[in-house]
Amino acid sequence: MRRVGGPSAWRPNPAEPGGRERGDIILGWLTKLVIGISLTGVVAFDGVSIGVAHVSTVDDANSAALAASHAWQNAHDMTSALQAAQETANEHGETVVDNSLTFDTDGTAHIAVRREATTLIVRHIHALRSWIEITASGSGRSVTQ
Repeated sequence: MRRVGGPSAWRPNPAEPGGRERGDIILGWLTKLVIGISLTGVVAFDGVSIGVAHVSTVDDANSAALAASHAWQNAHDMTSALQAAQETANEHGETVVDNSLTFDTDGTAHIAVRREATTLIVRHIHALRSWIEITASGSGRSVTQ
């Protein structure tokens, strides 16, 4: 130990065993801060990604239903209506849920589509897997005659 200041002011000498430099303290604090910010960023990305995927899947389900309604009103053929809905869903990375396409008497189509949200961490946690598997229902009616 070396003596610095008045008679009762003792500070450790960094060159002596057990001494600690001020830079080590700052480096440790900075490391913890960077790790904390990184973890917060990953969690925020996953949360925003899941939220955006839910909203866009509902919008895409409505678009697929509108395409199916348009095809139905043109041909009154369930196969062509389903194909139109599948093409629209595939454009957005979604799939049409089996046997979900139905029509009202006025030509309104109802359909369900499914997709998986893009995440960094949640997709690897089996207990949270249901959060990224999104199924949304949509409906739409073409006004063309």
